[in-house]
Amino acid sequence: MQIYPVESVDQNNDTIAAISTPSGIGGIGIIRISGNKSYSILNKIFVNNKKEHIYIDNERMVFHGWIIDTNSEFIDEVLCFYMKAPRSYTGEDMVEIQCHGGNISCKQILSITIQQGCRLAEKGEFIYRAYQNKKVTLDKVEATLQLINADNNIEYFSAVDVMSGKYAKFIENIFINVADYTMNIRLYPDNFLEKNNIIQMIINEINMELKKYDDICYLRNGYTIPIVGKTNVGKSQLFNLLIGEEKAIVCDESGTTRDPVETKIYDLNYNIQYKLIDTAGITQSVSKAEKLAIKKTKELIRNSPMVIFLTNHLELDNIEKDIIKLSQNHMGVSFKKEVAEKHVYQFVSKNNLNTIEYLKNKIALIIEQQMNSYQTSIIINERQRKGFVKLNKSLTHLLNNNIPNIALKDCKHTINIINDIKTIENIQDVTKQFCVGK
Repeated sequence: MQIYPVESVDQNNDTIAAISTPSGIGGIGIIRISGNKSYSILNKIFVNNKKEHIYIDNERMVFHGWIIDTNSEFIDEVLCFYMKAPRSYTGEDMVEIQCHGGNISCKQILSITIQQGCRLAEKGEFIYRAYQNKKVTLDKVEATLQLINADNNIEYFSAVDVMSGKYAKFIENIFINVADYTMNIRLYPDNFLEKNNIIQMIINEINMELKKYDDICYLRNGYTIPIVGKTNVGKSQLFNLLIGEEKAIVCDESGTTRDPVETKIYDLNYNIQYKLIDTAGITQSVSKAEKLAIKKTKELIRNSPMVIFLTNHLELDNIEKDIIKLSQNHMGVSFKKEVAEKHVYQFVSKNNLNTIEYLKNKIALIIEQQMNSYQTSIIINERQRKGFVKLNKSLTHLLNNNIPNIALKDCKHTINIINDIKTIENIQDVTKQFCVGK
């Protein structure tokens, strides 16, 4: 179900320009121009290899040549792409200039476009104009934002699913089934139970998507792995060895770590990231501060899909057994070889870096396997989640309501909220999160 704003943008607005590629050294830099002066500005700043200005006789054309300044001096050798409205990304006349990457070329060309009448684009203004001109819908704008900012494959491919139309199709199917339900209840009241099953199936599908979205939120906030165990077993030392720096305080005194110490680890070999946390040791707490610290540690153990359990004891005591019971999954580690061999745990030594690297790889492999069990979701942000939660309530109301017309109206209203067919101001909350070149 494609939902667009009622009015499209006036083609006589400003012509905007911006650099669309990140700053720094790179193979290619891209400058975007959009607006009704795009062609005239291109014709002023571009010449072909024969030093001739160009003539456009097609809706889409590509030119090879040079950008020149106001003194007709060469600035950079480029490829220029011209796209005539409405067959462009923004729905306006557009030009994209591909120049050499680097810190100078893009800035020089952008400066020349502004001298010739462009205005520097605001954040997200290109995609904002695309939305105004009905080239993209709100769900695809939000998906584009997530795709750009994705930190993991699940977030990325969830955004791809939405951009490819799965979100719109999901909404459309709900709307069709709800309308069909209310019509059939009137025509075939004897099939009431069968029709109820259809609505219940939709509710179940939404609940499944909400659960998958919760998984995405967990990954977005950072896959968390706490190092846990009793006090003074070497958790802070193991933490420092794994991150390769002295970030956590290491001391022979029991209970040195009170507040969790965390750091993000990026594993380029497995293309994953996770948060490693050094936690307060669990013991028979005495002071109020110790009790609060242990409470935090236990919450981390319960809420983390995996913990690193560190022990140096041949026989696990009740506290250590309780830690294992509290965890969803645990990876046993020990600084003592005989302990590791007895419990079939991973042995590590500060004098043998190979044992540390092996442990890092083992952690990354387990995370990769668990992340592969997660599924993509068509719900990709809080606005959508709240809308679907409300829609589930409306559908439940529809099941229990003897006046289907009222319930159907409620469902339609909720679907419209999810699609956000309100005013142009709503989309700006999203587009302002983009860079100026998008």
